Amino acid sequence: MNILEVKKHIKIKDLSCVNFYNIDELREDQVVICKSSDTWSVFITDERANPIDGSFLTFDTEEDALDNLIKRAEFVEKNIRKKK
Repeated sequence: MNILEVKKHIKIKDLSCVNFYNIDELREDQVVICKSSDTWSVFITDERANPIDGSFLTFDTEEDALDNLIKRAEFVEKNIRKKK
């Protein structure tokens, strides 16, 4: 998926747990995508808005990172946020 497709998917699925490129402050139970140099990273934050050790994945392409972002966001919304 490209960035426009991802944003559309997020809106349709109401995935409020996504933080694109650290535009917002980190919040609890978020899925975050960020870019450094020529790689992209995706990670999840905990209930205190701290990045979870072991949740960092690094990708060579933005498309792969965005695909992972969507999978994780859907998981977080279904299994973590809905249970609170």
